[in-house]
Amino acid sequence: MTSIARFDSLFKDDWPLKRQLLVIPTWYDWITNDEIFKKSEYLERYRELLFDFRLRKFAECYQMKIVFCLHPNMESCVDYFKDAPVTIIHQGKADVQILIKESTMMLTDYSSVAFDFSFLHRPVLYYQVDQTQFIGKYTSHIDLDKELPGSIADSLDQVFDQLFQYGTQDFAM
Repeated sequence: MTSIARFDSLFKDDWPLKRQLLVIPTWYDWITNDEIFKKSEYLERYRELLFDFRLRKFAECYQMKIVFCLHPNMESCVDYFKDAPVTIIHQGKADVQILIKESTMMLTDYSSVAFDFSFLHRPVLYYQVDQTQFIGKYTSHIDLDKELPGSIADSLDQVFDQLFQYGTQDFAM
């Protein structure tokens, strides 16, 4: 027991592990309306990722289901991804802890749920193309280049190189 209910539940072996890649970006506080979102690099990068032929190839090669889960604060943006060839999960309507427990690997940008995921000794890959904009006027409480529990990619080529590398390692952390 950790005495932290969130983690005690996380460590219960009560959910079957699936061959599943959980893509779970965080909330960006500067995306305050639809116009900003439509013009954002965030939308552009995640659509490029989800529609890239290499993601389908990765899923087929390693029999992985791809699950895309937007932060509840970005629920209004989900329609921009509805035609993506992945499973869309509405985070406000799904238990994120179950998604974490059942997934083999996580792909995120800055989401703190990556720490929970890493406690299960499963690989996390960060896709960070906008660190300066994400941090903005604030400072991070950790060194994003050195203290995250996983590899960082800043291009799609790096993302797919890492995904396939983890696949050849049978998704060992």
